[in-house]
Amino acid sequence: MTASDLPGTTKLVLFVIAEYANSIDDTCWPSIDEIAVRATLTARAVSKHLGVAEQAGWIKRWKSRKSGRKWAHGHYRLTVPEEVARRARDDLNLDIAGADFDESEPRSGNSGEFEELRSGNLGEFDEPSSRVSPEASDSEGNSGSYRNDVPTNNPTNRNYETSSLSQTPSVYLGSEGTSREGNRQEGYAALAAWMARRLLDSDPGASEPNLSAWVPDVRRMLADGFDPQQIAKLWAWALRDGFWCSVIRSPARLRKNWDQVRAKRNQSLQRERQPANQQTHDDRCCAHVDGDGMRCTNVATSILGAGSTRRGYCRLHVGLYEN
Repeated sequence: MTASDLPGTTKLVLFVIAEYANSIDDTCWPSIDEIAVRATLTARAVSKHLGVAEQAGWIKRWKSRKSGRKWAHGHYRLTVPEEVARRARDDLNLDIAGADFDESEPRSGNSGEFEELRSGNLGEFDEPSSRVSPEASDSEGNSGSYRNDVPTNNPTNRNYETSSLSQTPSVYLGSEGTSREGNRQEGYAALAAWMARRLLDSDPGASEPNLSAWVPDVRRMLADGFDPQQIAKLWAWALRDGFWCSVIRSPARLRKNWDQVRAKRNQSLQRERQPANQQTHDDRCCAHVDGDGMRCTNVATSILGAGSTRRGYCRLHVGLYEN
């Protein structure tokens, strides 16, 4: 929310309401006057900015009245806009796929080794179902006052009635193909934007990528049979590698060098899984071996060499190896 385009005062009002909520989806009911006091605003300004936040999808509000009371009670629930939630979910899926796990990359994107995104379509990220809560249905079209201390003659309670089959709206299928293609384009753009962010994170001094040129290259990689998680995995590894980080700077480069990067990554993971079999030498005893193949049993008093050539020698034999 802090990175959104909301006005600063609107964010302040949301922060004040968040103080009354225990979680993002928790319902709270502070009065307009209480919010105004904490935000050092007028009640009218609070109502105005609540409308701005509601229109942007950052809050839901409705009012209800208990039986026998003439005062309507205001309710608030913080929400996340659908577009922001979808982008955060897609970024999380790609970040998980690009994490440094010890999984070798298959040669083809059709091997089925990696779990695909829930949409099941190449380049298409699944979209959350558009469910309308009872609270949201009440708040729509209701332009009345939300102040708790102001009486209302006709308060609207929440409607819990379920719709019947006879109330099902007519469905027009003429634009289905266009909608599906639009979803694919959004998936391409989302993956390209994630790749650009990872590039800038690894190299803050890099120039801003041209996403309009990246999207077609992402689409071509998906058409080659590679799923988004494989692309994310190989892209993230290439940005961490000391050599490929200077070569793989765009989706086009990744597509061109896919086989080489994949093979190099698999070799790197294979080396990480192999245990170190370096022979260790006990430098606490003299390492001198005489002509009969017998090792000296004296305690080493001097250490010569370093690393794999590190050896210990006693006073009697150290002179033989110093030069």
